[in-house]
Amino acid sequence: MALREDVFAAADALFLRRLTFDLSVHDVRPISGGRLRSVGAHFKEWKRDRRALAAQMPKAVREQIVELAERVFVCGVIVSNGRPPEAAPAESAPSVRTRAAPVRTEILDDTPDNSDAIDRSLTAMFGAQSVDEKRAVPKGPAPSVWRRAANPRLAQAAAQVLRNAGFPLRAADINAKLPKRLRVLPPRKTWRDIPAALEGSKLEAVDGKWWFAGEQRPQRPKKRYWKLSKSDLARTRRDSPIVFDGILEHLRSVGTPLAIGEMLRWARENLDVPEAGNYDYTWLRQLLRRTAEKEPHLVKQGSKYRWLARPPSKR
Repeated sequence: MALREDVFAAADALFLRRLTFDLSVHDVRPISGGRLRSVGAHFKEWKRDRRALAAQMPKAVREQIVELAERVFVCGVIVSNGRPPEAAPAESAPSVRTRAAPVRTEILDDTPDNSDAIDRSLTAMFGAQSVDEKRAVPKGPAPSVWRRAANPRLAQAAAQVLRNAGFPLRAADINAKLPKRLRVLPPRKTWRDIPAALEGSKLEAVDGKWWFAGEQRPQRPKKRYWKLSKSDLARTRRDSPIVFDGILEHLRSVGTPLAIGEMLRWARENLDVPEAGNYDYTWLRQLLRRTAEKEPHLVKQGSKYRWLARPPSKR
C-alpha cells in the first residue's frame, strides 16, 4: 500500500497549501507517481476520508467559525461604504487569516503570513525539501528516475537512499541502507545484483559510485573520525618528523660521518622537543635506511651515516 500512502501524503500537502477540497487527481499524480487509475481510486478514498473528518467538527467550533465569518462580512460592508462585497472565485479568493484562540491549529500560526506557517508545518511533516512553483512538496525522487528499471521497487528505494545521503554511494553502501525486504543477499553479490536491478533507470555509476544521471555529483563531506590524543605515544608520533628533519639538517651541517647513537644524543640535547628522548635506536636506523635508498646524498659508511655535498657517481 505504498502508493496509497504517497497519494494521501501528496493530497494532504496540497490541501495544506491551498486550504480547499477543490483538488483533482491531476494535481496529486505528479507528486505521488503511479498509474492514473490507481491514483484516482486512492484520491477518491482520501476525499471521502477528509470530508468525513470535516463532518466531525464539534458544533461549538462550527458556531464560532460562523460567527467569525459574520464579523468579517460586516467589516467588509463597512469598508465598502454599505455595499455588500461580492464573492470572488474560489481559486482567487484570499484566505482569511484569524487568530481566534478556539479554532487555532498548527496552520494558523501567530505569524502574520499564513504561508510561512504552512511552510513550517510541511517541513515538520516531510523534512527540509524544496518547494516548487506550485508550492507542492515532492515526496522522494521522481517516478521517471526508477520507473523503467529492471527492478522498479529496488530502484525507487535506492534513489531515495541517494537523496537522503546527498552524495554518491557504492553498491554495498546502498544495499546496507535499503529496507530489509529489498536487500541483496548474500551481501557479497551486491557488485553484481545492484547494477542489474538498476539497469534502465536514471541512476548511473561513475568510478563505482551511483548517482542521478545528468545531475552534478556532489562531493562527500569529509568527517573526522578520530581526535587528537594527549598521550606520550601520540605526541611522540606527531613529533617524529620534526626530530628526524633536525637530525638530517645536523648531518648536512657537520659533513662528517656520525653514528646513530651520536645523532640521538645530539637530538636530546639540542632539539626543543619534549619527547626527543623517547626515540630509540631502531626508529632512527629504519628511517635512515629508507631515506638512503631514495636520497643519493645520504650514504652509509660502515655503521655510520654521512651527508655528501655531491652524491657519489655511479659507474
